[in-house]
Amino acid sequence: MARRQPISIGDTFERLTVIGEAEWYVTPTSGKRIRQWLVRCECGKEKPVLDASLKCGDTKSCGCRQRSGLDQTTHGRRHSLEYSSWTRMVQRCTNRNSDRYVYYGARGITICARWLGPDGFVNFYADMGPRPPGLTLERKDNMRGYEPGNCVWATDEDQQNNKQNNHWITAFGKTMTLAQWSRETGIGADTISARRHQGWSAERAVGEAVRATGRGLCPMFLL
Repeated sequence: MARRQPISIGDTFERLTVIGEAEWYVTPTSGKRIRQWLVRCECGKEKPVLDASLKCGDTKSCGCRQRSGLDQTTHGRRHSLEYSSWTRMVQRCTNRNSDRYVYYGARGITICARWLGPDGFVNFYADMGPRPPGLTLERKDNMRGYEPGNCVWATDEDQQNNKQNNHWITAFGKTMTLAQWSRETGIGADTISARRHQGWSAERAVGEAVRATGRGLCPMFLL
């Protein structure tokens, strides 16, 4: 049950006792400051915990309950949209048996330490906030992993655009996105993409331009 009254030093929450104030947590995405408390667990470990996590019962121990098998879920959001997104993220990046691992974990896509471990989901939720209906978890820079500042709740259209803009092509000793090759060569991104789908080599797809002549179209290498 959620607690309404303010937290004070000496208050207890399951296995945790508040022993002082901790440095405020600043969310990377919005810069919002969130109050934290320094707590001591019954096992003796001390750690900072978000004010809201204590009040709503999301955090009940330092993590020793999960490690010992005493508590499988402490955040109370097992059936939420956010927990579903977090679970799928962890599975595709860390579980070799996941059918999506080959596209993520096997490619070196990682998850920051803050979003893993006993408080991983609680921290993930604090950073990302509620997931609006119809949106999914997306990385803004596909060359970076899942971490605060690089993840947003996005529409399917946003994700498709991001995937197109971050389609990587290696040619002439350089690796750049489809959009970057298009800007550098002046060849439309759709044209480069279509050439690759037709079986053109990367060098030919980004290096062969088309210019108009009196006799029609003539191929011309740019690089």
